[in-house]
Amino acid sequence: MTVRSRANRPVSVVVVTRDAKDSLRRCLEAIGRRTADAAHRLVVVDNGSRDGTARFLKRFAARTGALVIRHGRNLGKAAALNDAVRRAPAPWYAFVDDDAVVPEGWLGRLLDAARRRPAPAILGCRIVRPGGRIHSAELLFWMDGHGGGERDLGQRDYVRYCDAVAGTCLLVRADVFERVRFRESLGQQYEDADFCLQARELGFRVLYCGEVAVRHEHLGRQRPGRTRANFAYMNRRWGVPVFADSHPRDRLYARVWRSKQAGDWPAVARAALRLKAVDHVPAYAAWWAALALSRLGRGAEAARAAGDALSLRFLSDSLRARLELACERERALVAR
Repeated sequence: MTVRSRANRPVSVVVVTRDAKDSLRRCLEAIGRRTADAAHRLVVVDNGSRDGTARFLKRFAARTGALVIRHGRNLGKAAALNDAVRRAPAPWYAFVDDDAVVPEGWLGRLLDAARRRPAPAILGCRIVRPGGRIHSAELLFWMDGHGGGERDLGQRDYVRYCDAVAGTCLLVRADVFERVRFRESLGQQYEDADFCLQARELGFRVLYCGEVAVRHEHLGRQRPGRTRANFAYMNRRWGVPVFADSHPRDRLYARVWRSKQAGDWPAVARAALRLKAVDHVPAYAAWWAALALSRLGRGAEAARAAGDALSLRFLSDSLRARLELACERERALVAR
């Protein structure tokens, strides 16, 4: 593995790790092999590991020249990221999870996307599970990733501005950190979405680059209690956020979600039908339309909307099962 000289490195590539030595080795090997097209400095933060990671990183640093930062205890992912930014200043920061494997040319392609479009300050990419299913594209508000569970057949390869992206692989312009930090009280759950939304609130733009796909093992080391507490905080702090320059698709999703929460099914149906016309992947808009039309007693239209979504090959198994059940139910009701 080779790492570029210390001169002319506009990106600090930061990997925070804790007790994941084997995954970390795969992550660092991929970064070393597949980042030759972009000058960078590799920074690895050992966040209180007890599995031999410290010994591995000592040898790794001696061989590659990477900067290794070791904490004697687990500070939490958010605090470790903030500390790395302070210690390894650069014009750009690329944050990669220790259980992720980057593709060839990933960093150069993200930097090129940042140059080719008007002023994105945060960039994220498509996150894919080892079995070939999508873990997330851009985030749906802060709650979930678009496309979770879908077969990765190219349907999420688009590039567009959005309000939040997953932190598995995140490229951030340095000036964002003059005004925003990862919220350390969140530790390692929703800290990425919260960071993006803080930046959006201040006028920074977020770009989803689906042309870059990162494989993610998703070790899931957060504590269930922390996850519930963080979810509650995010719900109180952000709700269903929309910003002045939010993408029309995100505005429609917010309208669908808020109308559903209010029980306003005619509004859900109207927004979902508009959403089908503008969404890159209209399966979920069709699902919301089918659900709303069913609640309104418009069974034939509900069955058609569900059938439209079922015609797509990439659907997640859970959504396909729900749509098939909806189709059967509505067709049976219409037949009566």
